[in-house]
Amino acid sequence: MQKIDSLSGDDGEYYTIVANVKCLKRNVRLVVWYPEGLDRVKSGGFSLYYSTDKDMSGEDTMAIYHARFQEEYLFCDGKQFTGLQDCQARSKKKLHLAYNAALASINTAKVAMARDDKYKGMSLAAYSMLMHNMFIYRRIIEVSGIKLDKKKNNLILKDLRALSEAAA
Repeated sequence: MQKIDSLSGDDGEYYTIVANVKCLKRNVRLVVWYPEGLDRVKSGGFSLYYSTDKDMSGEDTMAIYHARFQEEYLFCDGKQFTGLQDCQARSKKKLHLAYNAALASINTAKVAMARDDKYKGMSLAAYSMLMHNMFIYRRIIEVSGIKLDKKKNNLILKDLRALSEAAA
């Protein structure tokens, strides 16, 4: 009988063991994650992660899954917000440029959101809508030649932020 190792993280508790999986016909490193704040009995709130490398630690297994999900979300956001699939170019160089521009814009938006406390916790959809609304607002003010004082301008920008958060 093997010992179950216990790990603790910022987002819950982890338990890891090397277990035999019949359908894979081999031993795997199994990590069971219980998210923080969920009642285990009522919600059944746990996730199972595994690695076929038995010597890999539970922390490494979770780090690899975390990185994998980050990549998956990046491509999902790229398809949804930056037109990752919309390029109709045929040459390899043009396709590389389109893919790199789409993925770089997602990463840039995420970094901008993380740097400013006003945008922390905001979804990418809300942030995208807010940036679009602010661009349109600034363009209208610029073209019309209206001179707004700083207090009035900040009030309008605050309303735009609230509208974007409510819409998303």
